[in-house]
Amino acid sequence: MYQEHYHLKSSHPDKHPLDYYSWTADHPKAIIHYVHGMSESAIRYQPMGEWFQSQGITFIAHDQVGHGPYAKAHDSLGYFGPYNMKLILVEDLYRVICDVKSVNPNVPYFLIGHSMGSFISRLFLQKYSHTVSGAILSGSADHSFVIDLGKLLSPLLTKLSRPQATNFFLHRFLFGGLFTQFKRQPSERDLRILKYWYPQPEKVDYPLDGFPFTNDGFWHLIRLVDSATKKGWAKTIDPHLPLYFMNGANDFLLGPSKKLSGTYQELKQAHFQDVIFQVYEKRGHELFLYDNEEVVYHDILTWISQHSLPKQTKSNNYSLRK
Repeated sequence: MYQEHYHLKSSHPDKHPLDYYSWTADHPKAIIHYVHGMSESAIRYQPMGEWFQSQGITFIAHDQVGHGPYAKAHDSLGYFGPYNMKLILVEDLYRVICDVKSVNPNVPYFLIGHSMGSFISRLFLQKYSHTVSGAILSGSADHSFVIDLGKLLSPLLTKLSRPQATNFFLHRFLFGGLFTQFKRQPSERDLRILKYWYPQPEKVDYPLDGFPFTNDGFWHLIRLVDSATKKGWAKTIDPHLPLYFMNGANDFLLGPSKKLSGTYQELKQAHFQDVIFQVYEKRGHELFLYDNEEVVYHDILTWISQHSLPKQTKSNNYSLRK
């Protein structure tokens, strides 16, 4: 197994590089492009990339602005900047897809958007759904009053403190359930995250996985989720595009919104043809990591294999699986 590392130019005005990794299969039967969530990096998914590579599928993952080694080296983890980041994140995703497709023009191309990445993927599909063969959205959610409240209060994030300041309070608020919901011994990763639970007077060498967001990062995140879940979010997406929503029943981060009942109704009313909603019992927010993740990988592999075949006329497929 091997990986390749590529460098593009981001659409970000500050001339950020756009790095992506490829676990390239020989004569791939499909391509998966993984869009990571907040406070993590592309290289975190190396084991997932190697697994799909072994199955004859090329696996792509890119580091988004405010994430990855470049952001760490420039002391900007969790910081996006005073720009239209919704547009920049979408356009960066599109740039990577175009680069990969230039070498693989006829290979079916699938997105997997996880958590924050699922909302970026929703916005991407609003503009570019014609460029992919299907999309899997994990750790995604319905619009809720919490989003509306966050949007109402979010101006305080950058007015009462510096945009670049790390917001440990919101970090603990979002991820506190990781340590209170389940009765288990903390893992090595849990202990690593707890190390960055509160401000420290000395210089902090944040990890690439589990670092706290800045005020600016949370401000952009709230607006990103709001835009990706508000009523009518799917109206410009091709209704024939296959969609696969998957969440964990024990997802502490999403709470009740993980049921996606609002998303189900909206897509059904918009006459989407091929949508699956799946809930994994005894799994949390991170479906692709930790214990027994190959069960999820196999489900993805089956779904991609079914949708890599020549398109056929079929009746609406609205499946609710557990």
